Amino acid sequence: MTKSEIKEQSVDANIVVKDGISGAVLTPNSNGEYLLCEGDYLISATAEGYRDAGQKLELSQATESKIITVPMVSVTDLTKAHIAIKFKDNQGNDIMESVTETGDFYVGDKYTVSADYRKDQVVKRDGKVYTYKYNAEKSVYTADKLEENSVFTLVYDVCGEYDFYADFENYTIDDSVLTYGGGSPKLTVAKDNENSYLSYASTGSTVGVWQKIDTIDCTNKTVTVNADIKFAPKGTAGNSQFSIGDTSPKFDSNNVNYGFVNKSKKYDGHIIAVEYNSGSTLLVNGQTVSSDFVGSWIHLNAEINFAAKKINVTLKNDNDITAELSDLDFYSSNDITEIGSFYLRVAKSNGTVGLDNLTMVCE
Repeated sequence: MTKSEIKEQSVDANIVVKDGISGAVLTPNSNGEYLLCEGDYLISATAEGYRDAGQKLELSQATESKIITVPMVSVTDLTKAHIAIKFKDNQGNDIMESVTETGDFYVGDKYTVSADYRKDQVVKRDGKVYTYKYNAEKSVYTADKLEENSVFTLVYDVCGEYDFYADFENYTIDDSVLTYGGGSPKLTVAKDNENSYLSYASTGSTVGVWQKIDTIDCTNKTVTVNADIKFAPKGTAGNSQFSIGDTSPKFDSNNVNYGFVNKSKKYDGHIIAVEYNSGSTLLVNGQTVSSDFVGSWIHLNAEINFAAKKINVTLKNDNDITAELSDLDFYSSNDITEIGSFYLRVAKSNGTVGLDNLTMVCE
């Protein structure tokens, strides 16, 4: 088969030759020459102050040995392309501020909006949290040739509007809004089947932590709370908990580690309490449900009526075990009018609790 050589133009350039089928990068010999056989090759070059004009080479047995030059264009002869990226819902409303791309982009370049901009979005605005799902079919995110002023519009479908939303993906734990009861264990973000969730684990002692959230005024309103909770392992001694409370919940013996363990008492500031008690009983605001929920993810749906001070709760776990509880009393005094925190507690010596997909909607 015919051998061919590729040498540089007068421009001092770095040449890259790839096999047109496998994409493998070829290496020149000691003379800086490439020995090519029949087939397709992709040739590109980089040089300071110049741009590769692009070239695809097809060699056949009839091709004679030759020097192949790579076309180069001076960047001073090119026109800068200005790129703006807009984020819209499917009604044409802006959901975030537009972004102006920075970098060396020129008229005629091929361009694709980065995948980082094309992810689903969670946007906090005017005291609410909105979730959006990226819609590739309705979006303009690529161009074969850039123009001098190019605008790309990314379209998102509205998924939900919340007063509080946390799926714990790309989540940073903020210690400034946490109150720990003591001990060394700290909240962490863990993964379960590639989904992130908030995790708290005992390392030999009973520990608790509560987190402040932006206050939700619930006066005479109904709040729908959804959460995924996981207590483990089965048989854990002591009391592990998840609860939702107001801005300053009080704890048994004033100690966050203890939480509230005596169901004959009401603890100021607590609204919902889900407790895995003494390794055998699962309680919701003091009402017993099957301990078969323990050890797998439990989906909690609660409708909290702040006018009547009553709660309806539905539980369902990964094994399709369900429970419904109606007209539960608040786990506190009846003067609560707001939500402002959630609480986690793990029992010694090896208790764990996971929390995921916590949302609250106030209507």
